[in-house]
Amino acid sequence: MQLSDCEAKRTVGALLARLRQVYRPGSADLYRALNTTSSTYLKIERDQRDLSFLMALRLCAFYDMDIHEFISVLSDEELARKDLSGIKALQQRARKKEEASQAKVIDIKSEKHIPETSL
Repeated sequence: MQLSDCEAKRTVGALLARLRQVYRPGSADLYRALNTTSSTYLKIERDQRDLSFLMALRLCAFYDMDIHEFISVLSDEELARKDLSGIKALQQRARKKEEASQAKVIDIKSEKHIPETSL
């Protein structure tokens, strides 16, 4: 079955879910072939973690498909998106900046709040 012939463009996670649905491999066999845990694999399938290139090659070997076929099924948006680790780092930076902007400065001796205008 050629996935690129009959499938809509999708995310990496949606593609992995579709491959499992079509080929129905044993979960233990799949995780062992990919040299990963079920937790890691399922995070990738849910688009909560990026797929490494090495794991993509192992997937292609496991499903006996060409890496170009694998890539051709991914949407342009998926191929253009930022890495999840970069997105998470930006979100964490924004969250820390927001927390810092809401922080209160307290005088240690009097234990009273010091207004920002006094700083």
